Amino acid sequence: MSVSRGVARGAAGALAGVLALGPLAGCTAQAGLTASGRVDDDTIVVQVPALPTPAIDLNAGFAGTTPTPRTPSLAPVGRVAAVAVAEGQRVAAGQVLVTLDDSRLAAAETQAMADAAVAAAQPAVLDAALADADETRADLVSKRHDLRATIDDLVAKRETVTDGIATIEAKIDEVDAAIPQLVAQRPTVEAAIDGLVANRETADAAVTQLTAQRDALAAALPGLTGDAAVAAAAQLAQLEAALAQAVAGRDQLDAALVQARAGLAQLDDGLAQARDGRAQLTTALAAAQDGLTQLDDGLAQARDGLVTLNDGIATLDDGRRTLKNARALAALGASAATLAVRQAETAHGRAVLRAPEAGIVVSLPRVGDVLAPGASLVALRPDRAVTVTTWLSAAQAARACVGASAQVDADWGAAYPGRVTRLGDEADYPPTSLATNEVHLTRAVAVTITLDAAAASPPPGVGVDVHITPCQNQSGA
Repeated sequence: MSVSRGVARGAAGALAGVLALGPLAGCTAQAGLTASGRVDDDTIVVQVPALPTPAIDLNAGFAGTTPTPRTPSLAPVGRVAAVAVAEGQRVAAGQVLVTLDDSRLAAAETQAMADAAVAAAQPAVLDAALADADETRADLVSKRHDLRATIDDLVAKRETVTDGIATIEAKIDEVDAAIPQLVAQRPTVEAAIDGLVANRETADAAVTQLTAQRDALAAALPGLTGDAAVAAAAQLAQLEAALAQAVAGRDQLDAALVQARAGLAQLDDGLAQARDGRAQLTTALAAAQDGLTQLDDGLAQARDGLVTLNDGIATLDDGRRTLKNARALAALGASAATLAVRQAETAHGRAVLRAPEAGIVVSLPRVGDVLAPGASLVALRPDRAVTVTTWLSAAQAARACVGASAQVDADWGAAYPGRVTRLGDEADYPPTSLATNEVHLTRAVAVTITLDAAAASPPPGVGVDVHITPCQNQSGA
């Protein structure tokens, strides 16, 4: 809207000298003051607003960019969709005057609300994604803890298997040292057995010989007498004793031979057991080495898995940071979308033009008129007193005062009563259209006359004749 008013201001040194005499305390009638004036044009003009088409580009959220409001475009013209009042009608402040075509603005508002709904949903979506990421991270951290425990267990088992391998290798070394000793002992035992066998054969021959001698002497003894019988009996006793000793020696050799052969058998059993034990130790060593290899493979896999888990957690942390940034951007997008809705609502509301204050409708457009932004749409004359501006010379102004009665005469013979409500304190050149014999190419003082509200009002902008009742200082100065 714009309001046009014709008001002139001025200053004059002569008037300053007159006003320096002192304030006017009262008024008395003197010869009238006459001047030319013009009815002030206080008409309020409601203009076609520049209606923006608000919109916002919601490219925030997962894209990781900030929401960028699109620059509102201005509608080139406004088409009158409806006129709610008539010329000459009195309207109240805020009353609807004209409605412009709001189809584009309504669509823009609907679109902005839809965009705002989408933008408002993005933070919740990203919050859910963050919750999922947090749950996944917690699961990965738990798995990493378990995997570290597994690695520690595998390291402990590997140490146990390594110690077992060292023990088996030490036992193999012991068996390898014992087997040659057993092998070396066997010929000695075999030689001893051969010696015992030879000795037994000798002892057995001696027993046979002594037995034959004893039997022969015993057979001859009954035929002997005297000293020969005594000597033969003594010799027979000796043979019996020698035979008994030989038999005892042979028995001892048999026992020694049995013991030697038993020792050889034990030696052979020990050698067989040692060789079997070494084979078992070799098998156990191979199994332990295979187990160590498996443990090393498992340990390598577990460590690779730990690296993978750490990489996964790091990647997930990067993703969570991206989600948090996107969440912040989505919140900005939601705020920007809400702002776009308010802009769209504001723009939509501007399509309905209302009376800025109470008054009379002077002019209106017609439905279907197409007007550019800024063009005059509705003219209102506000409900306030009509004023007239005139100009007085310094000498005339010295005889005038605020509150003095006045009369405004129109060319068509109408007279409008009023009072002086403003007397300028400076002088300036008045408009040429208001020049008079008193005010012509000289500085003058602007005077405002307010017409009585009860009387009819002349149209704004017309020229009139003004008659002011002069005032004088009550003190007679």
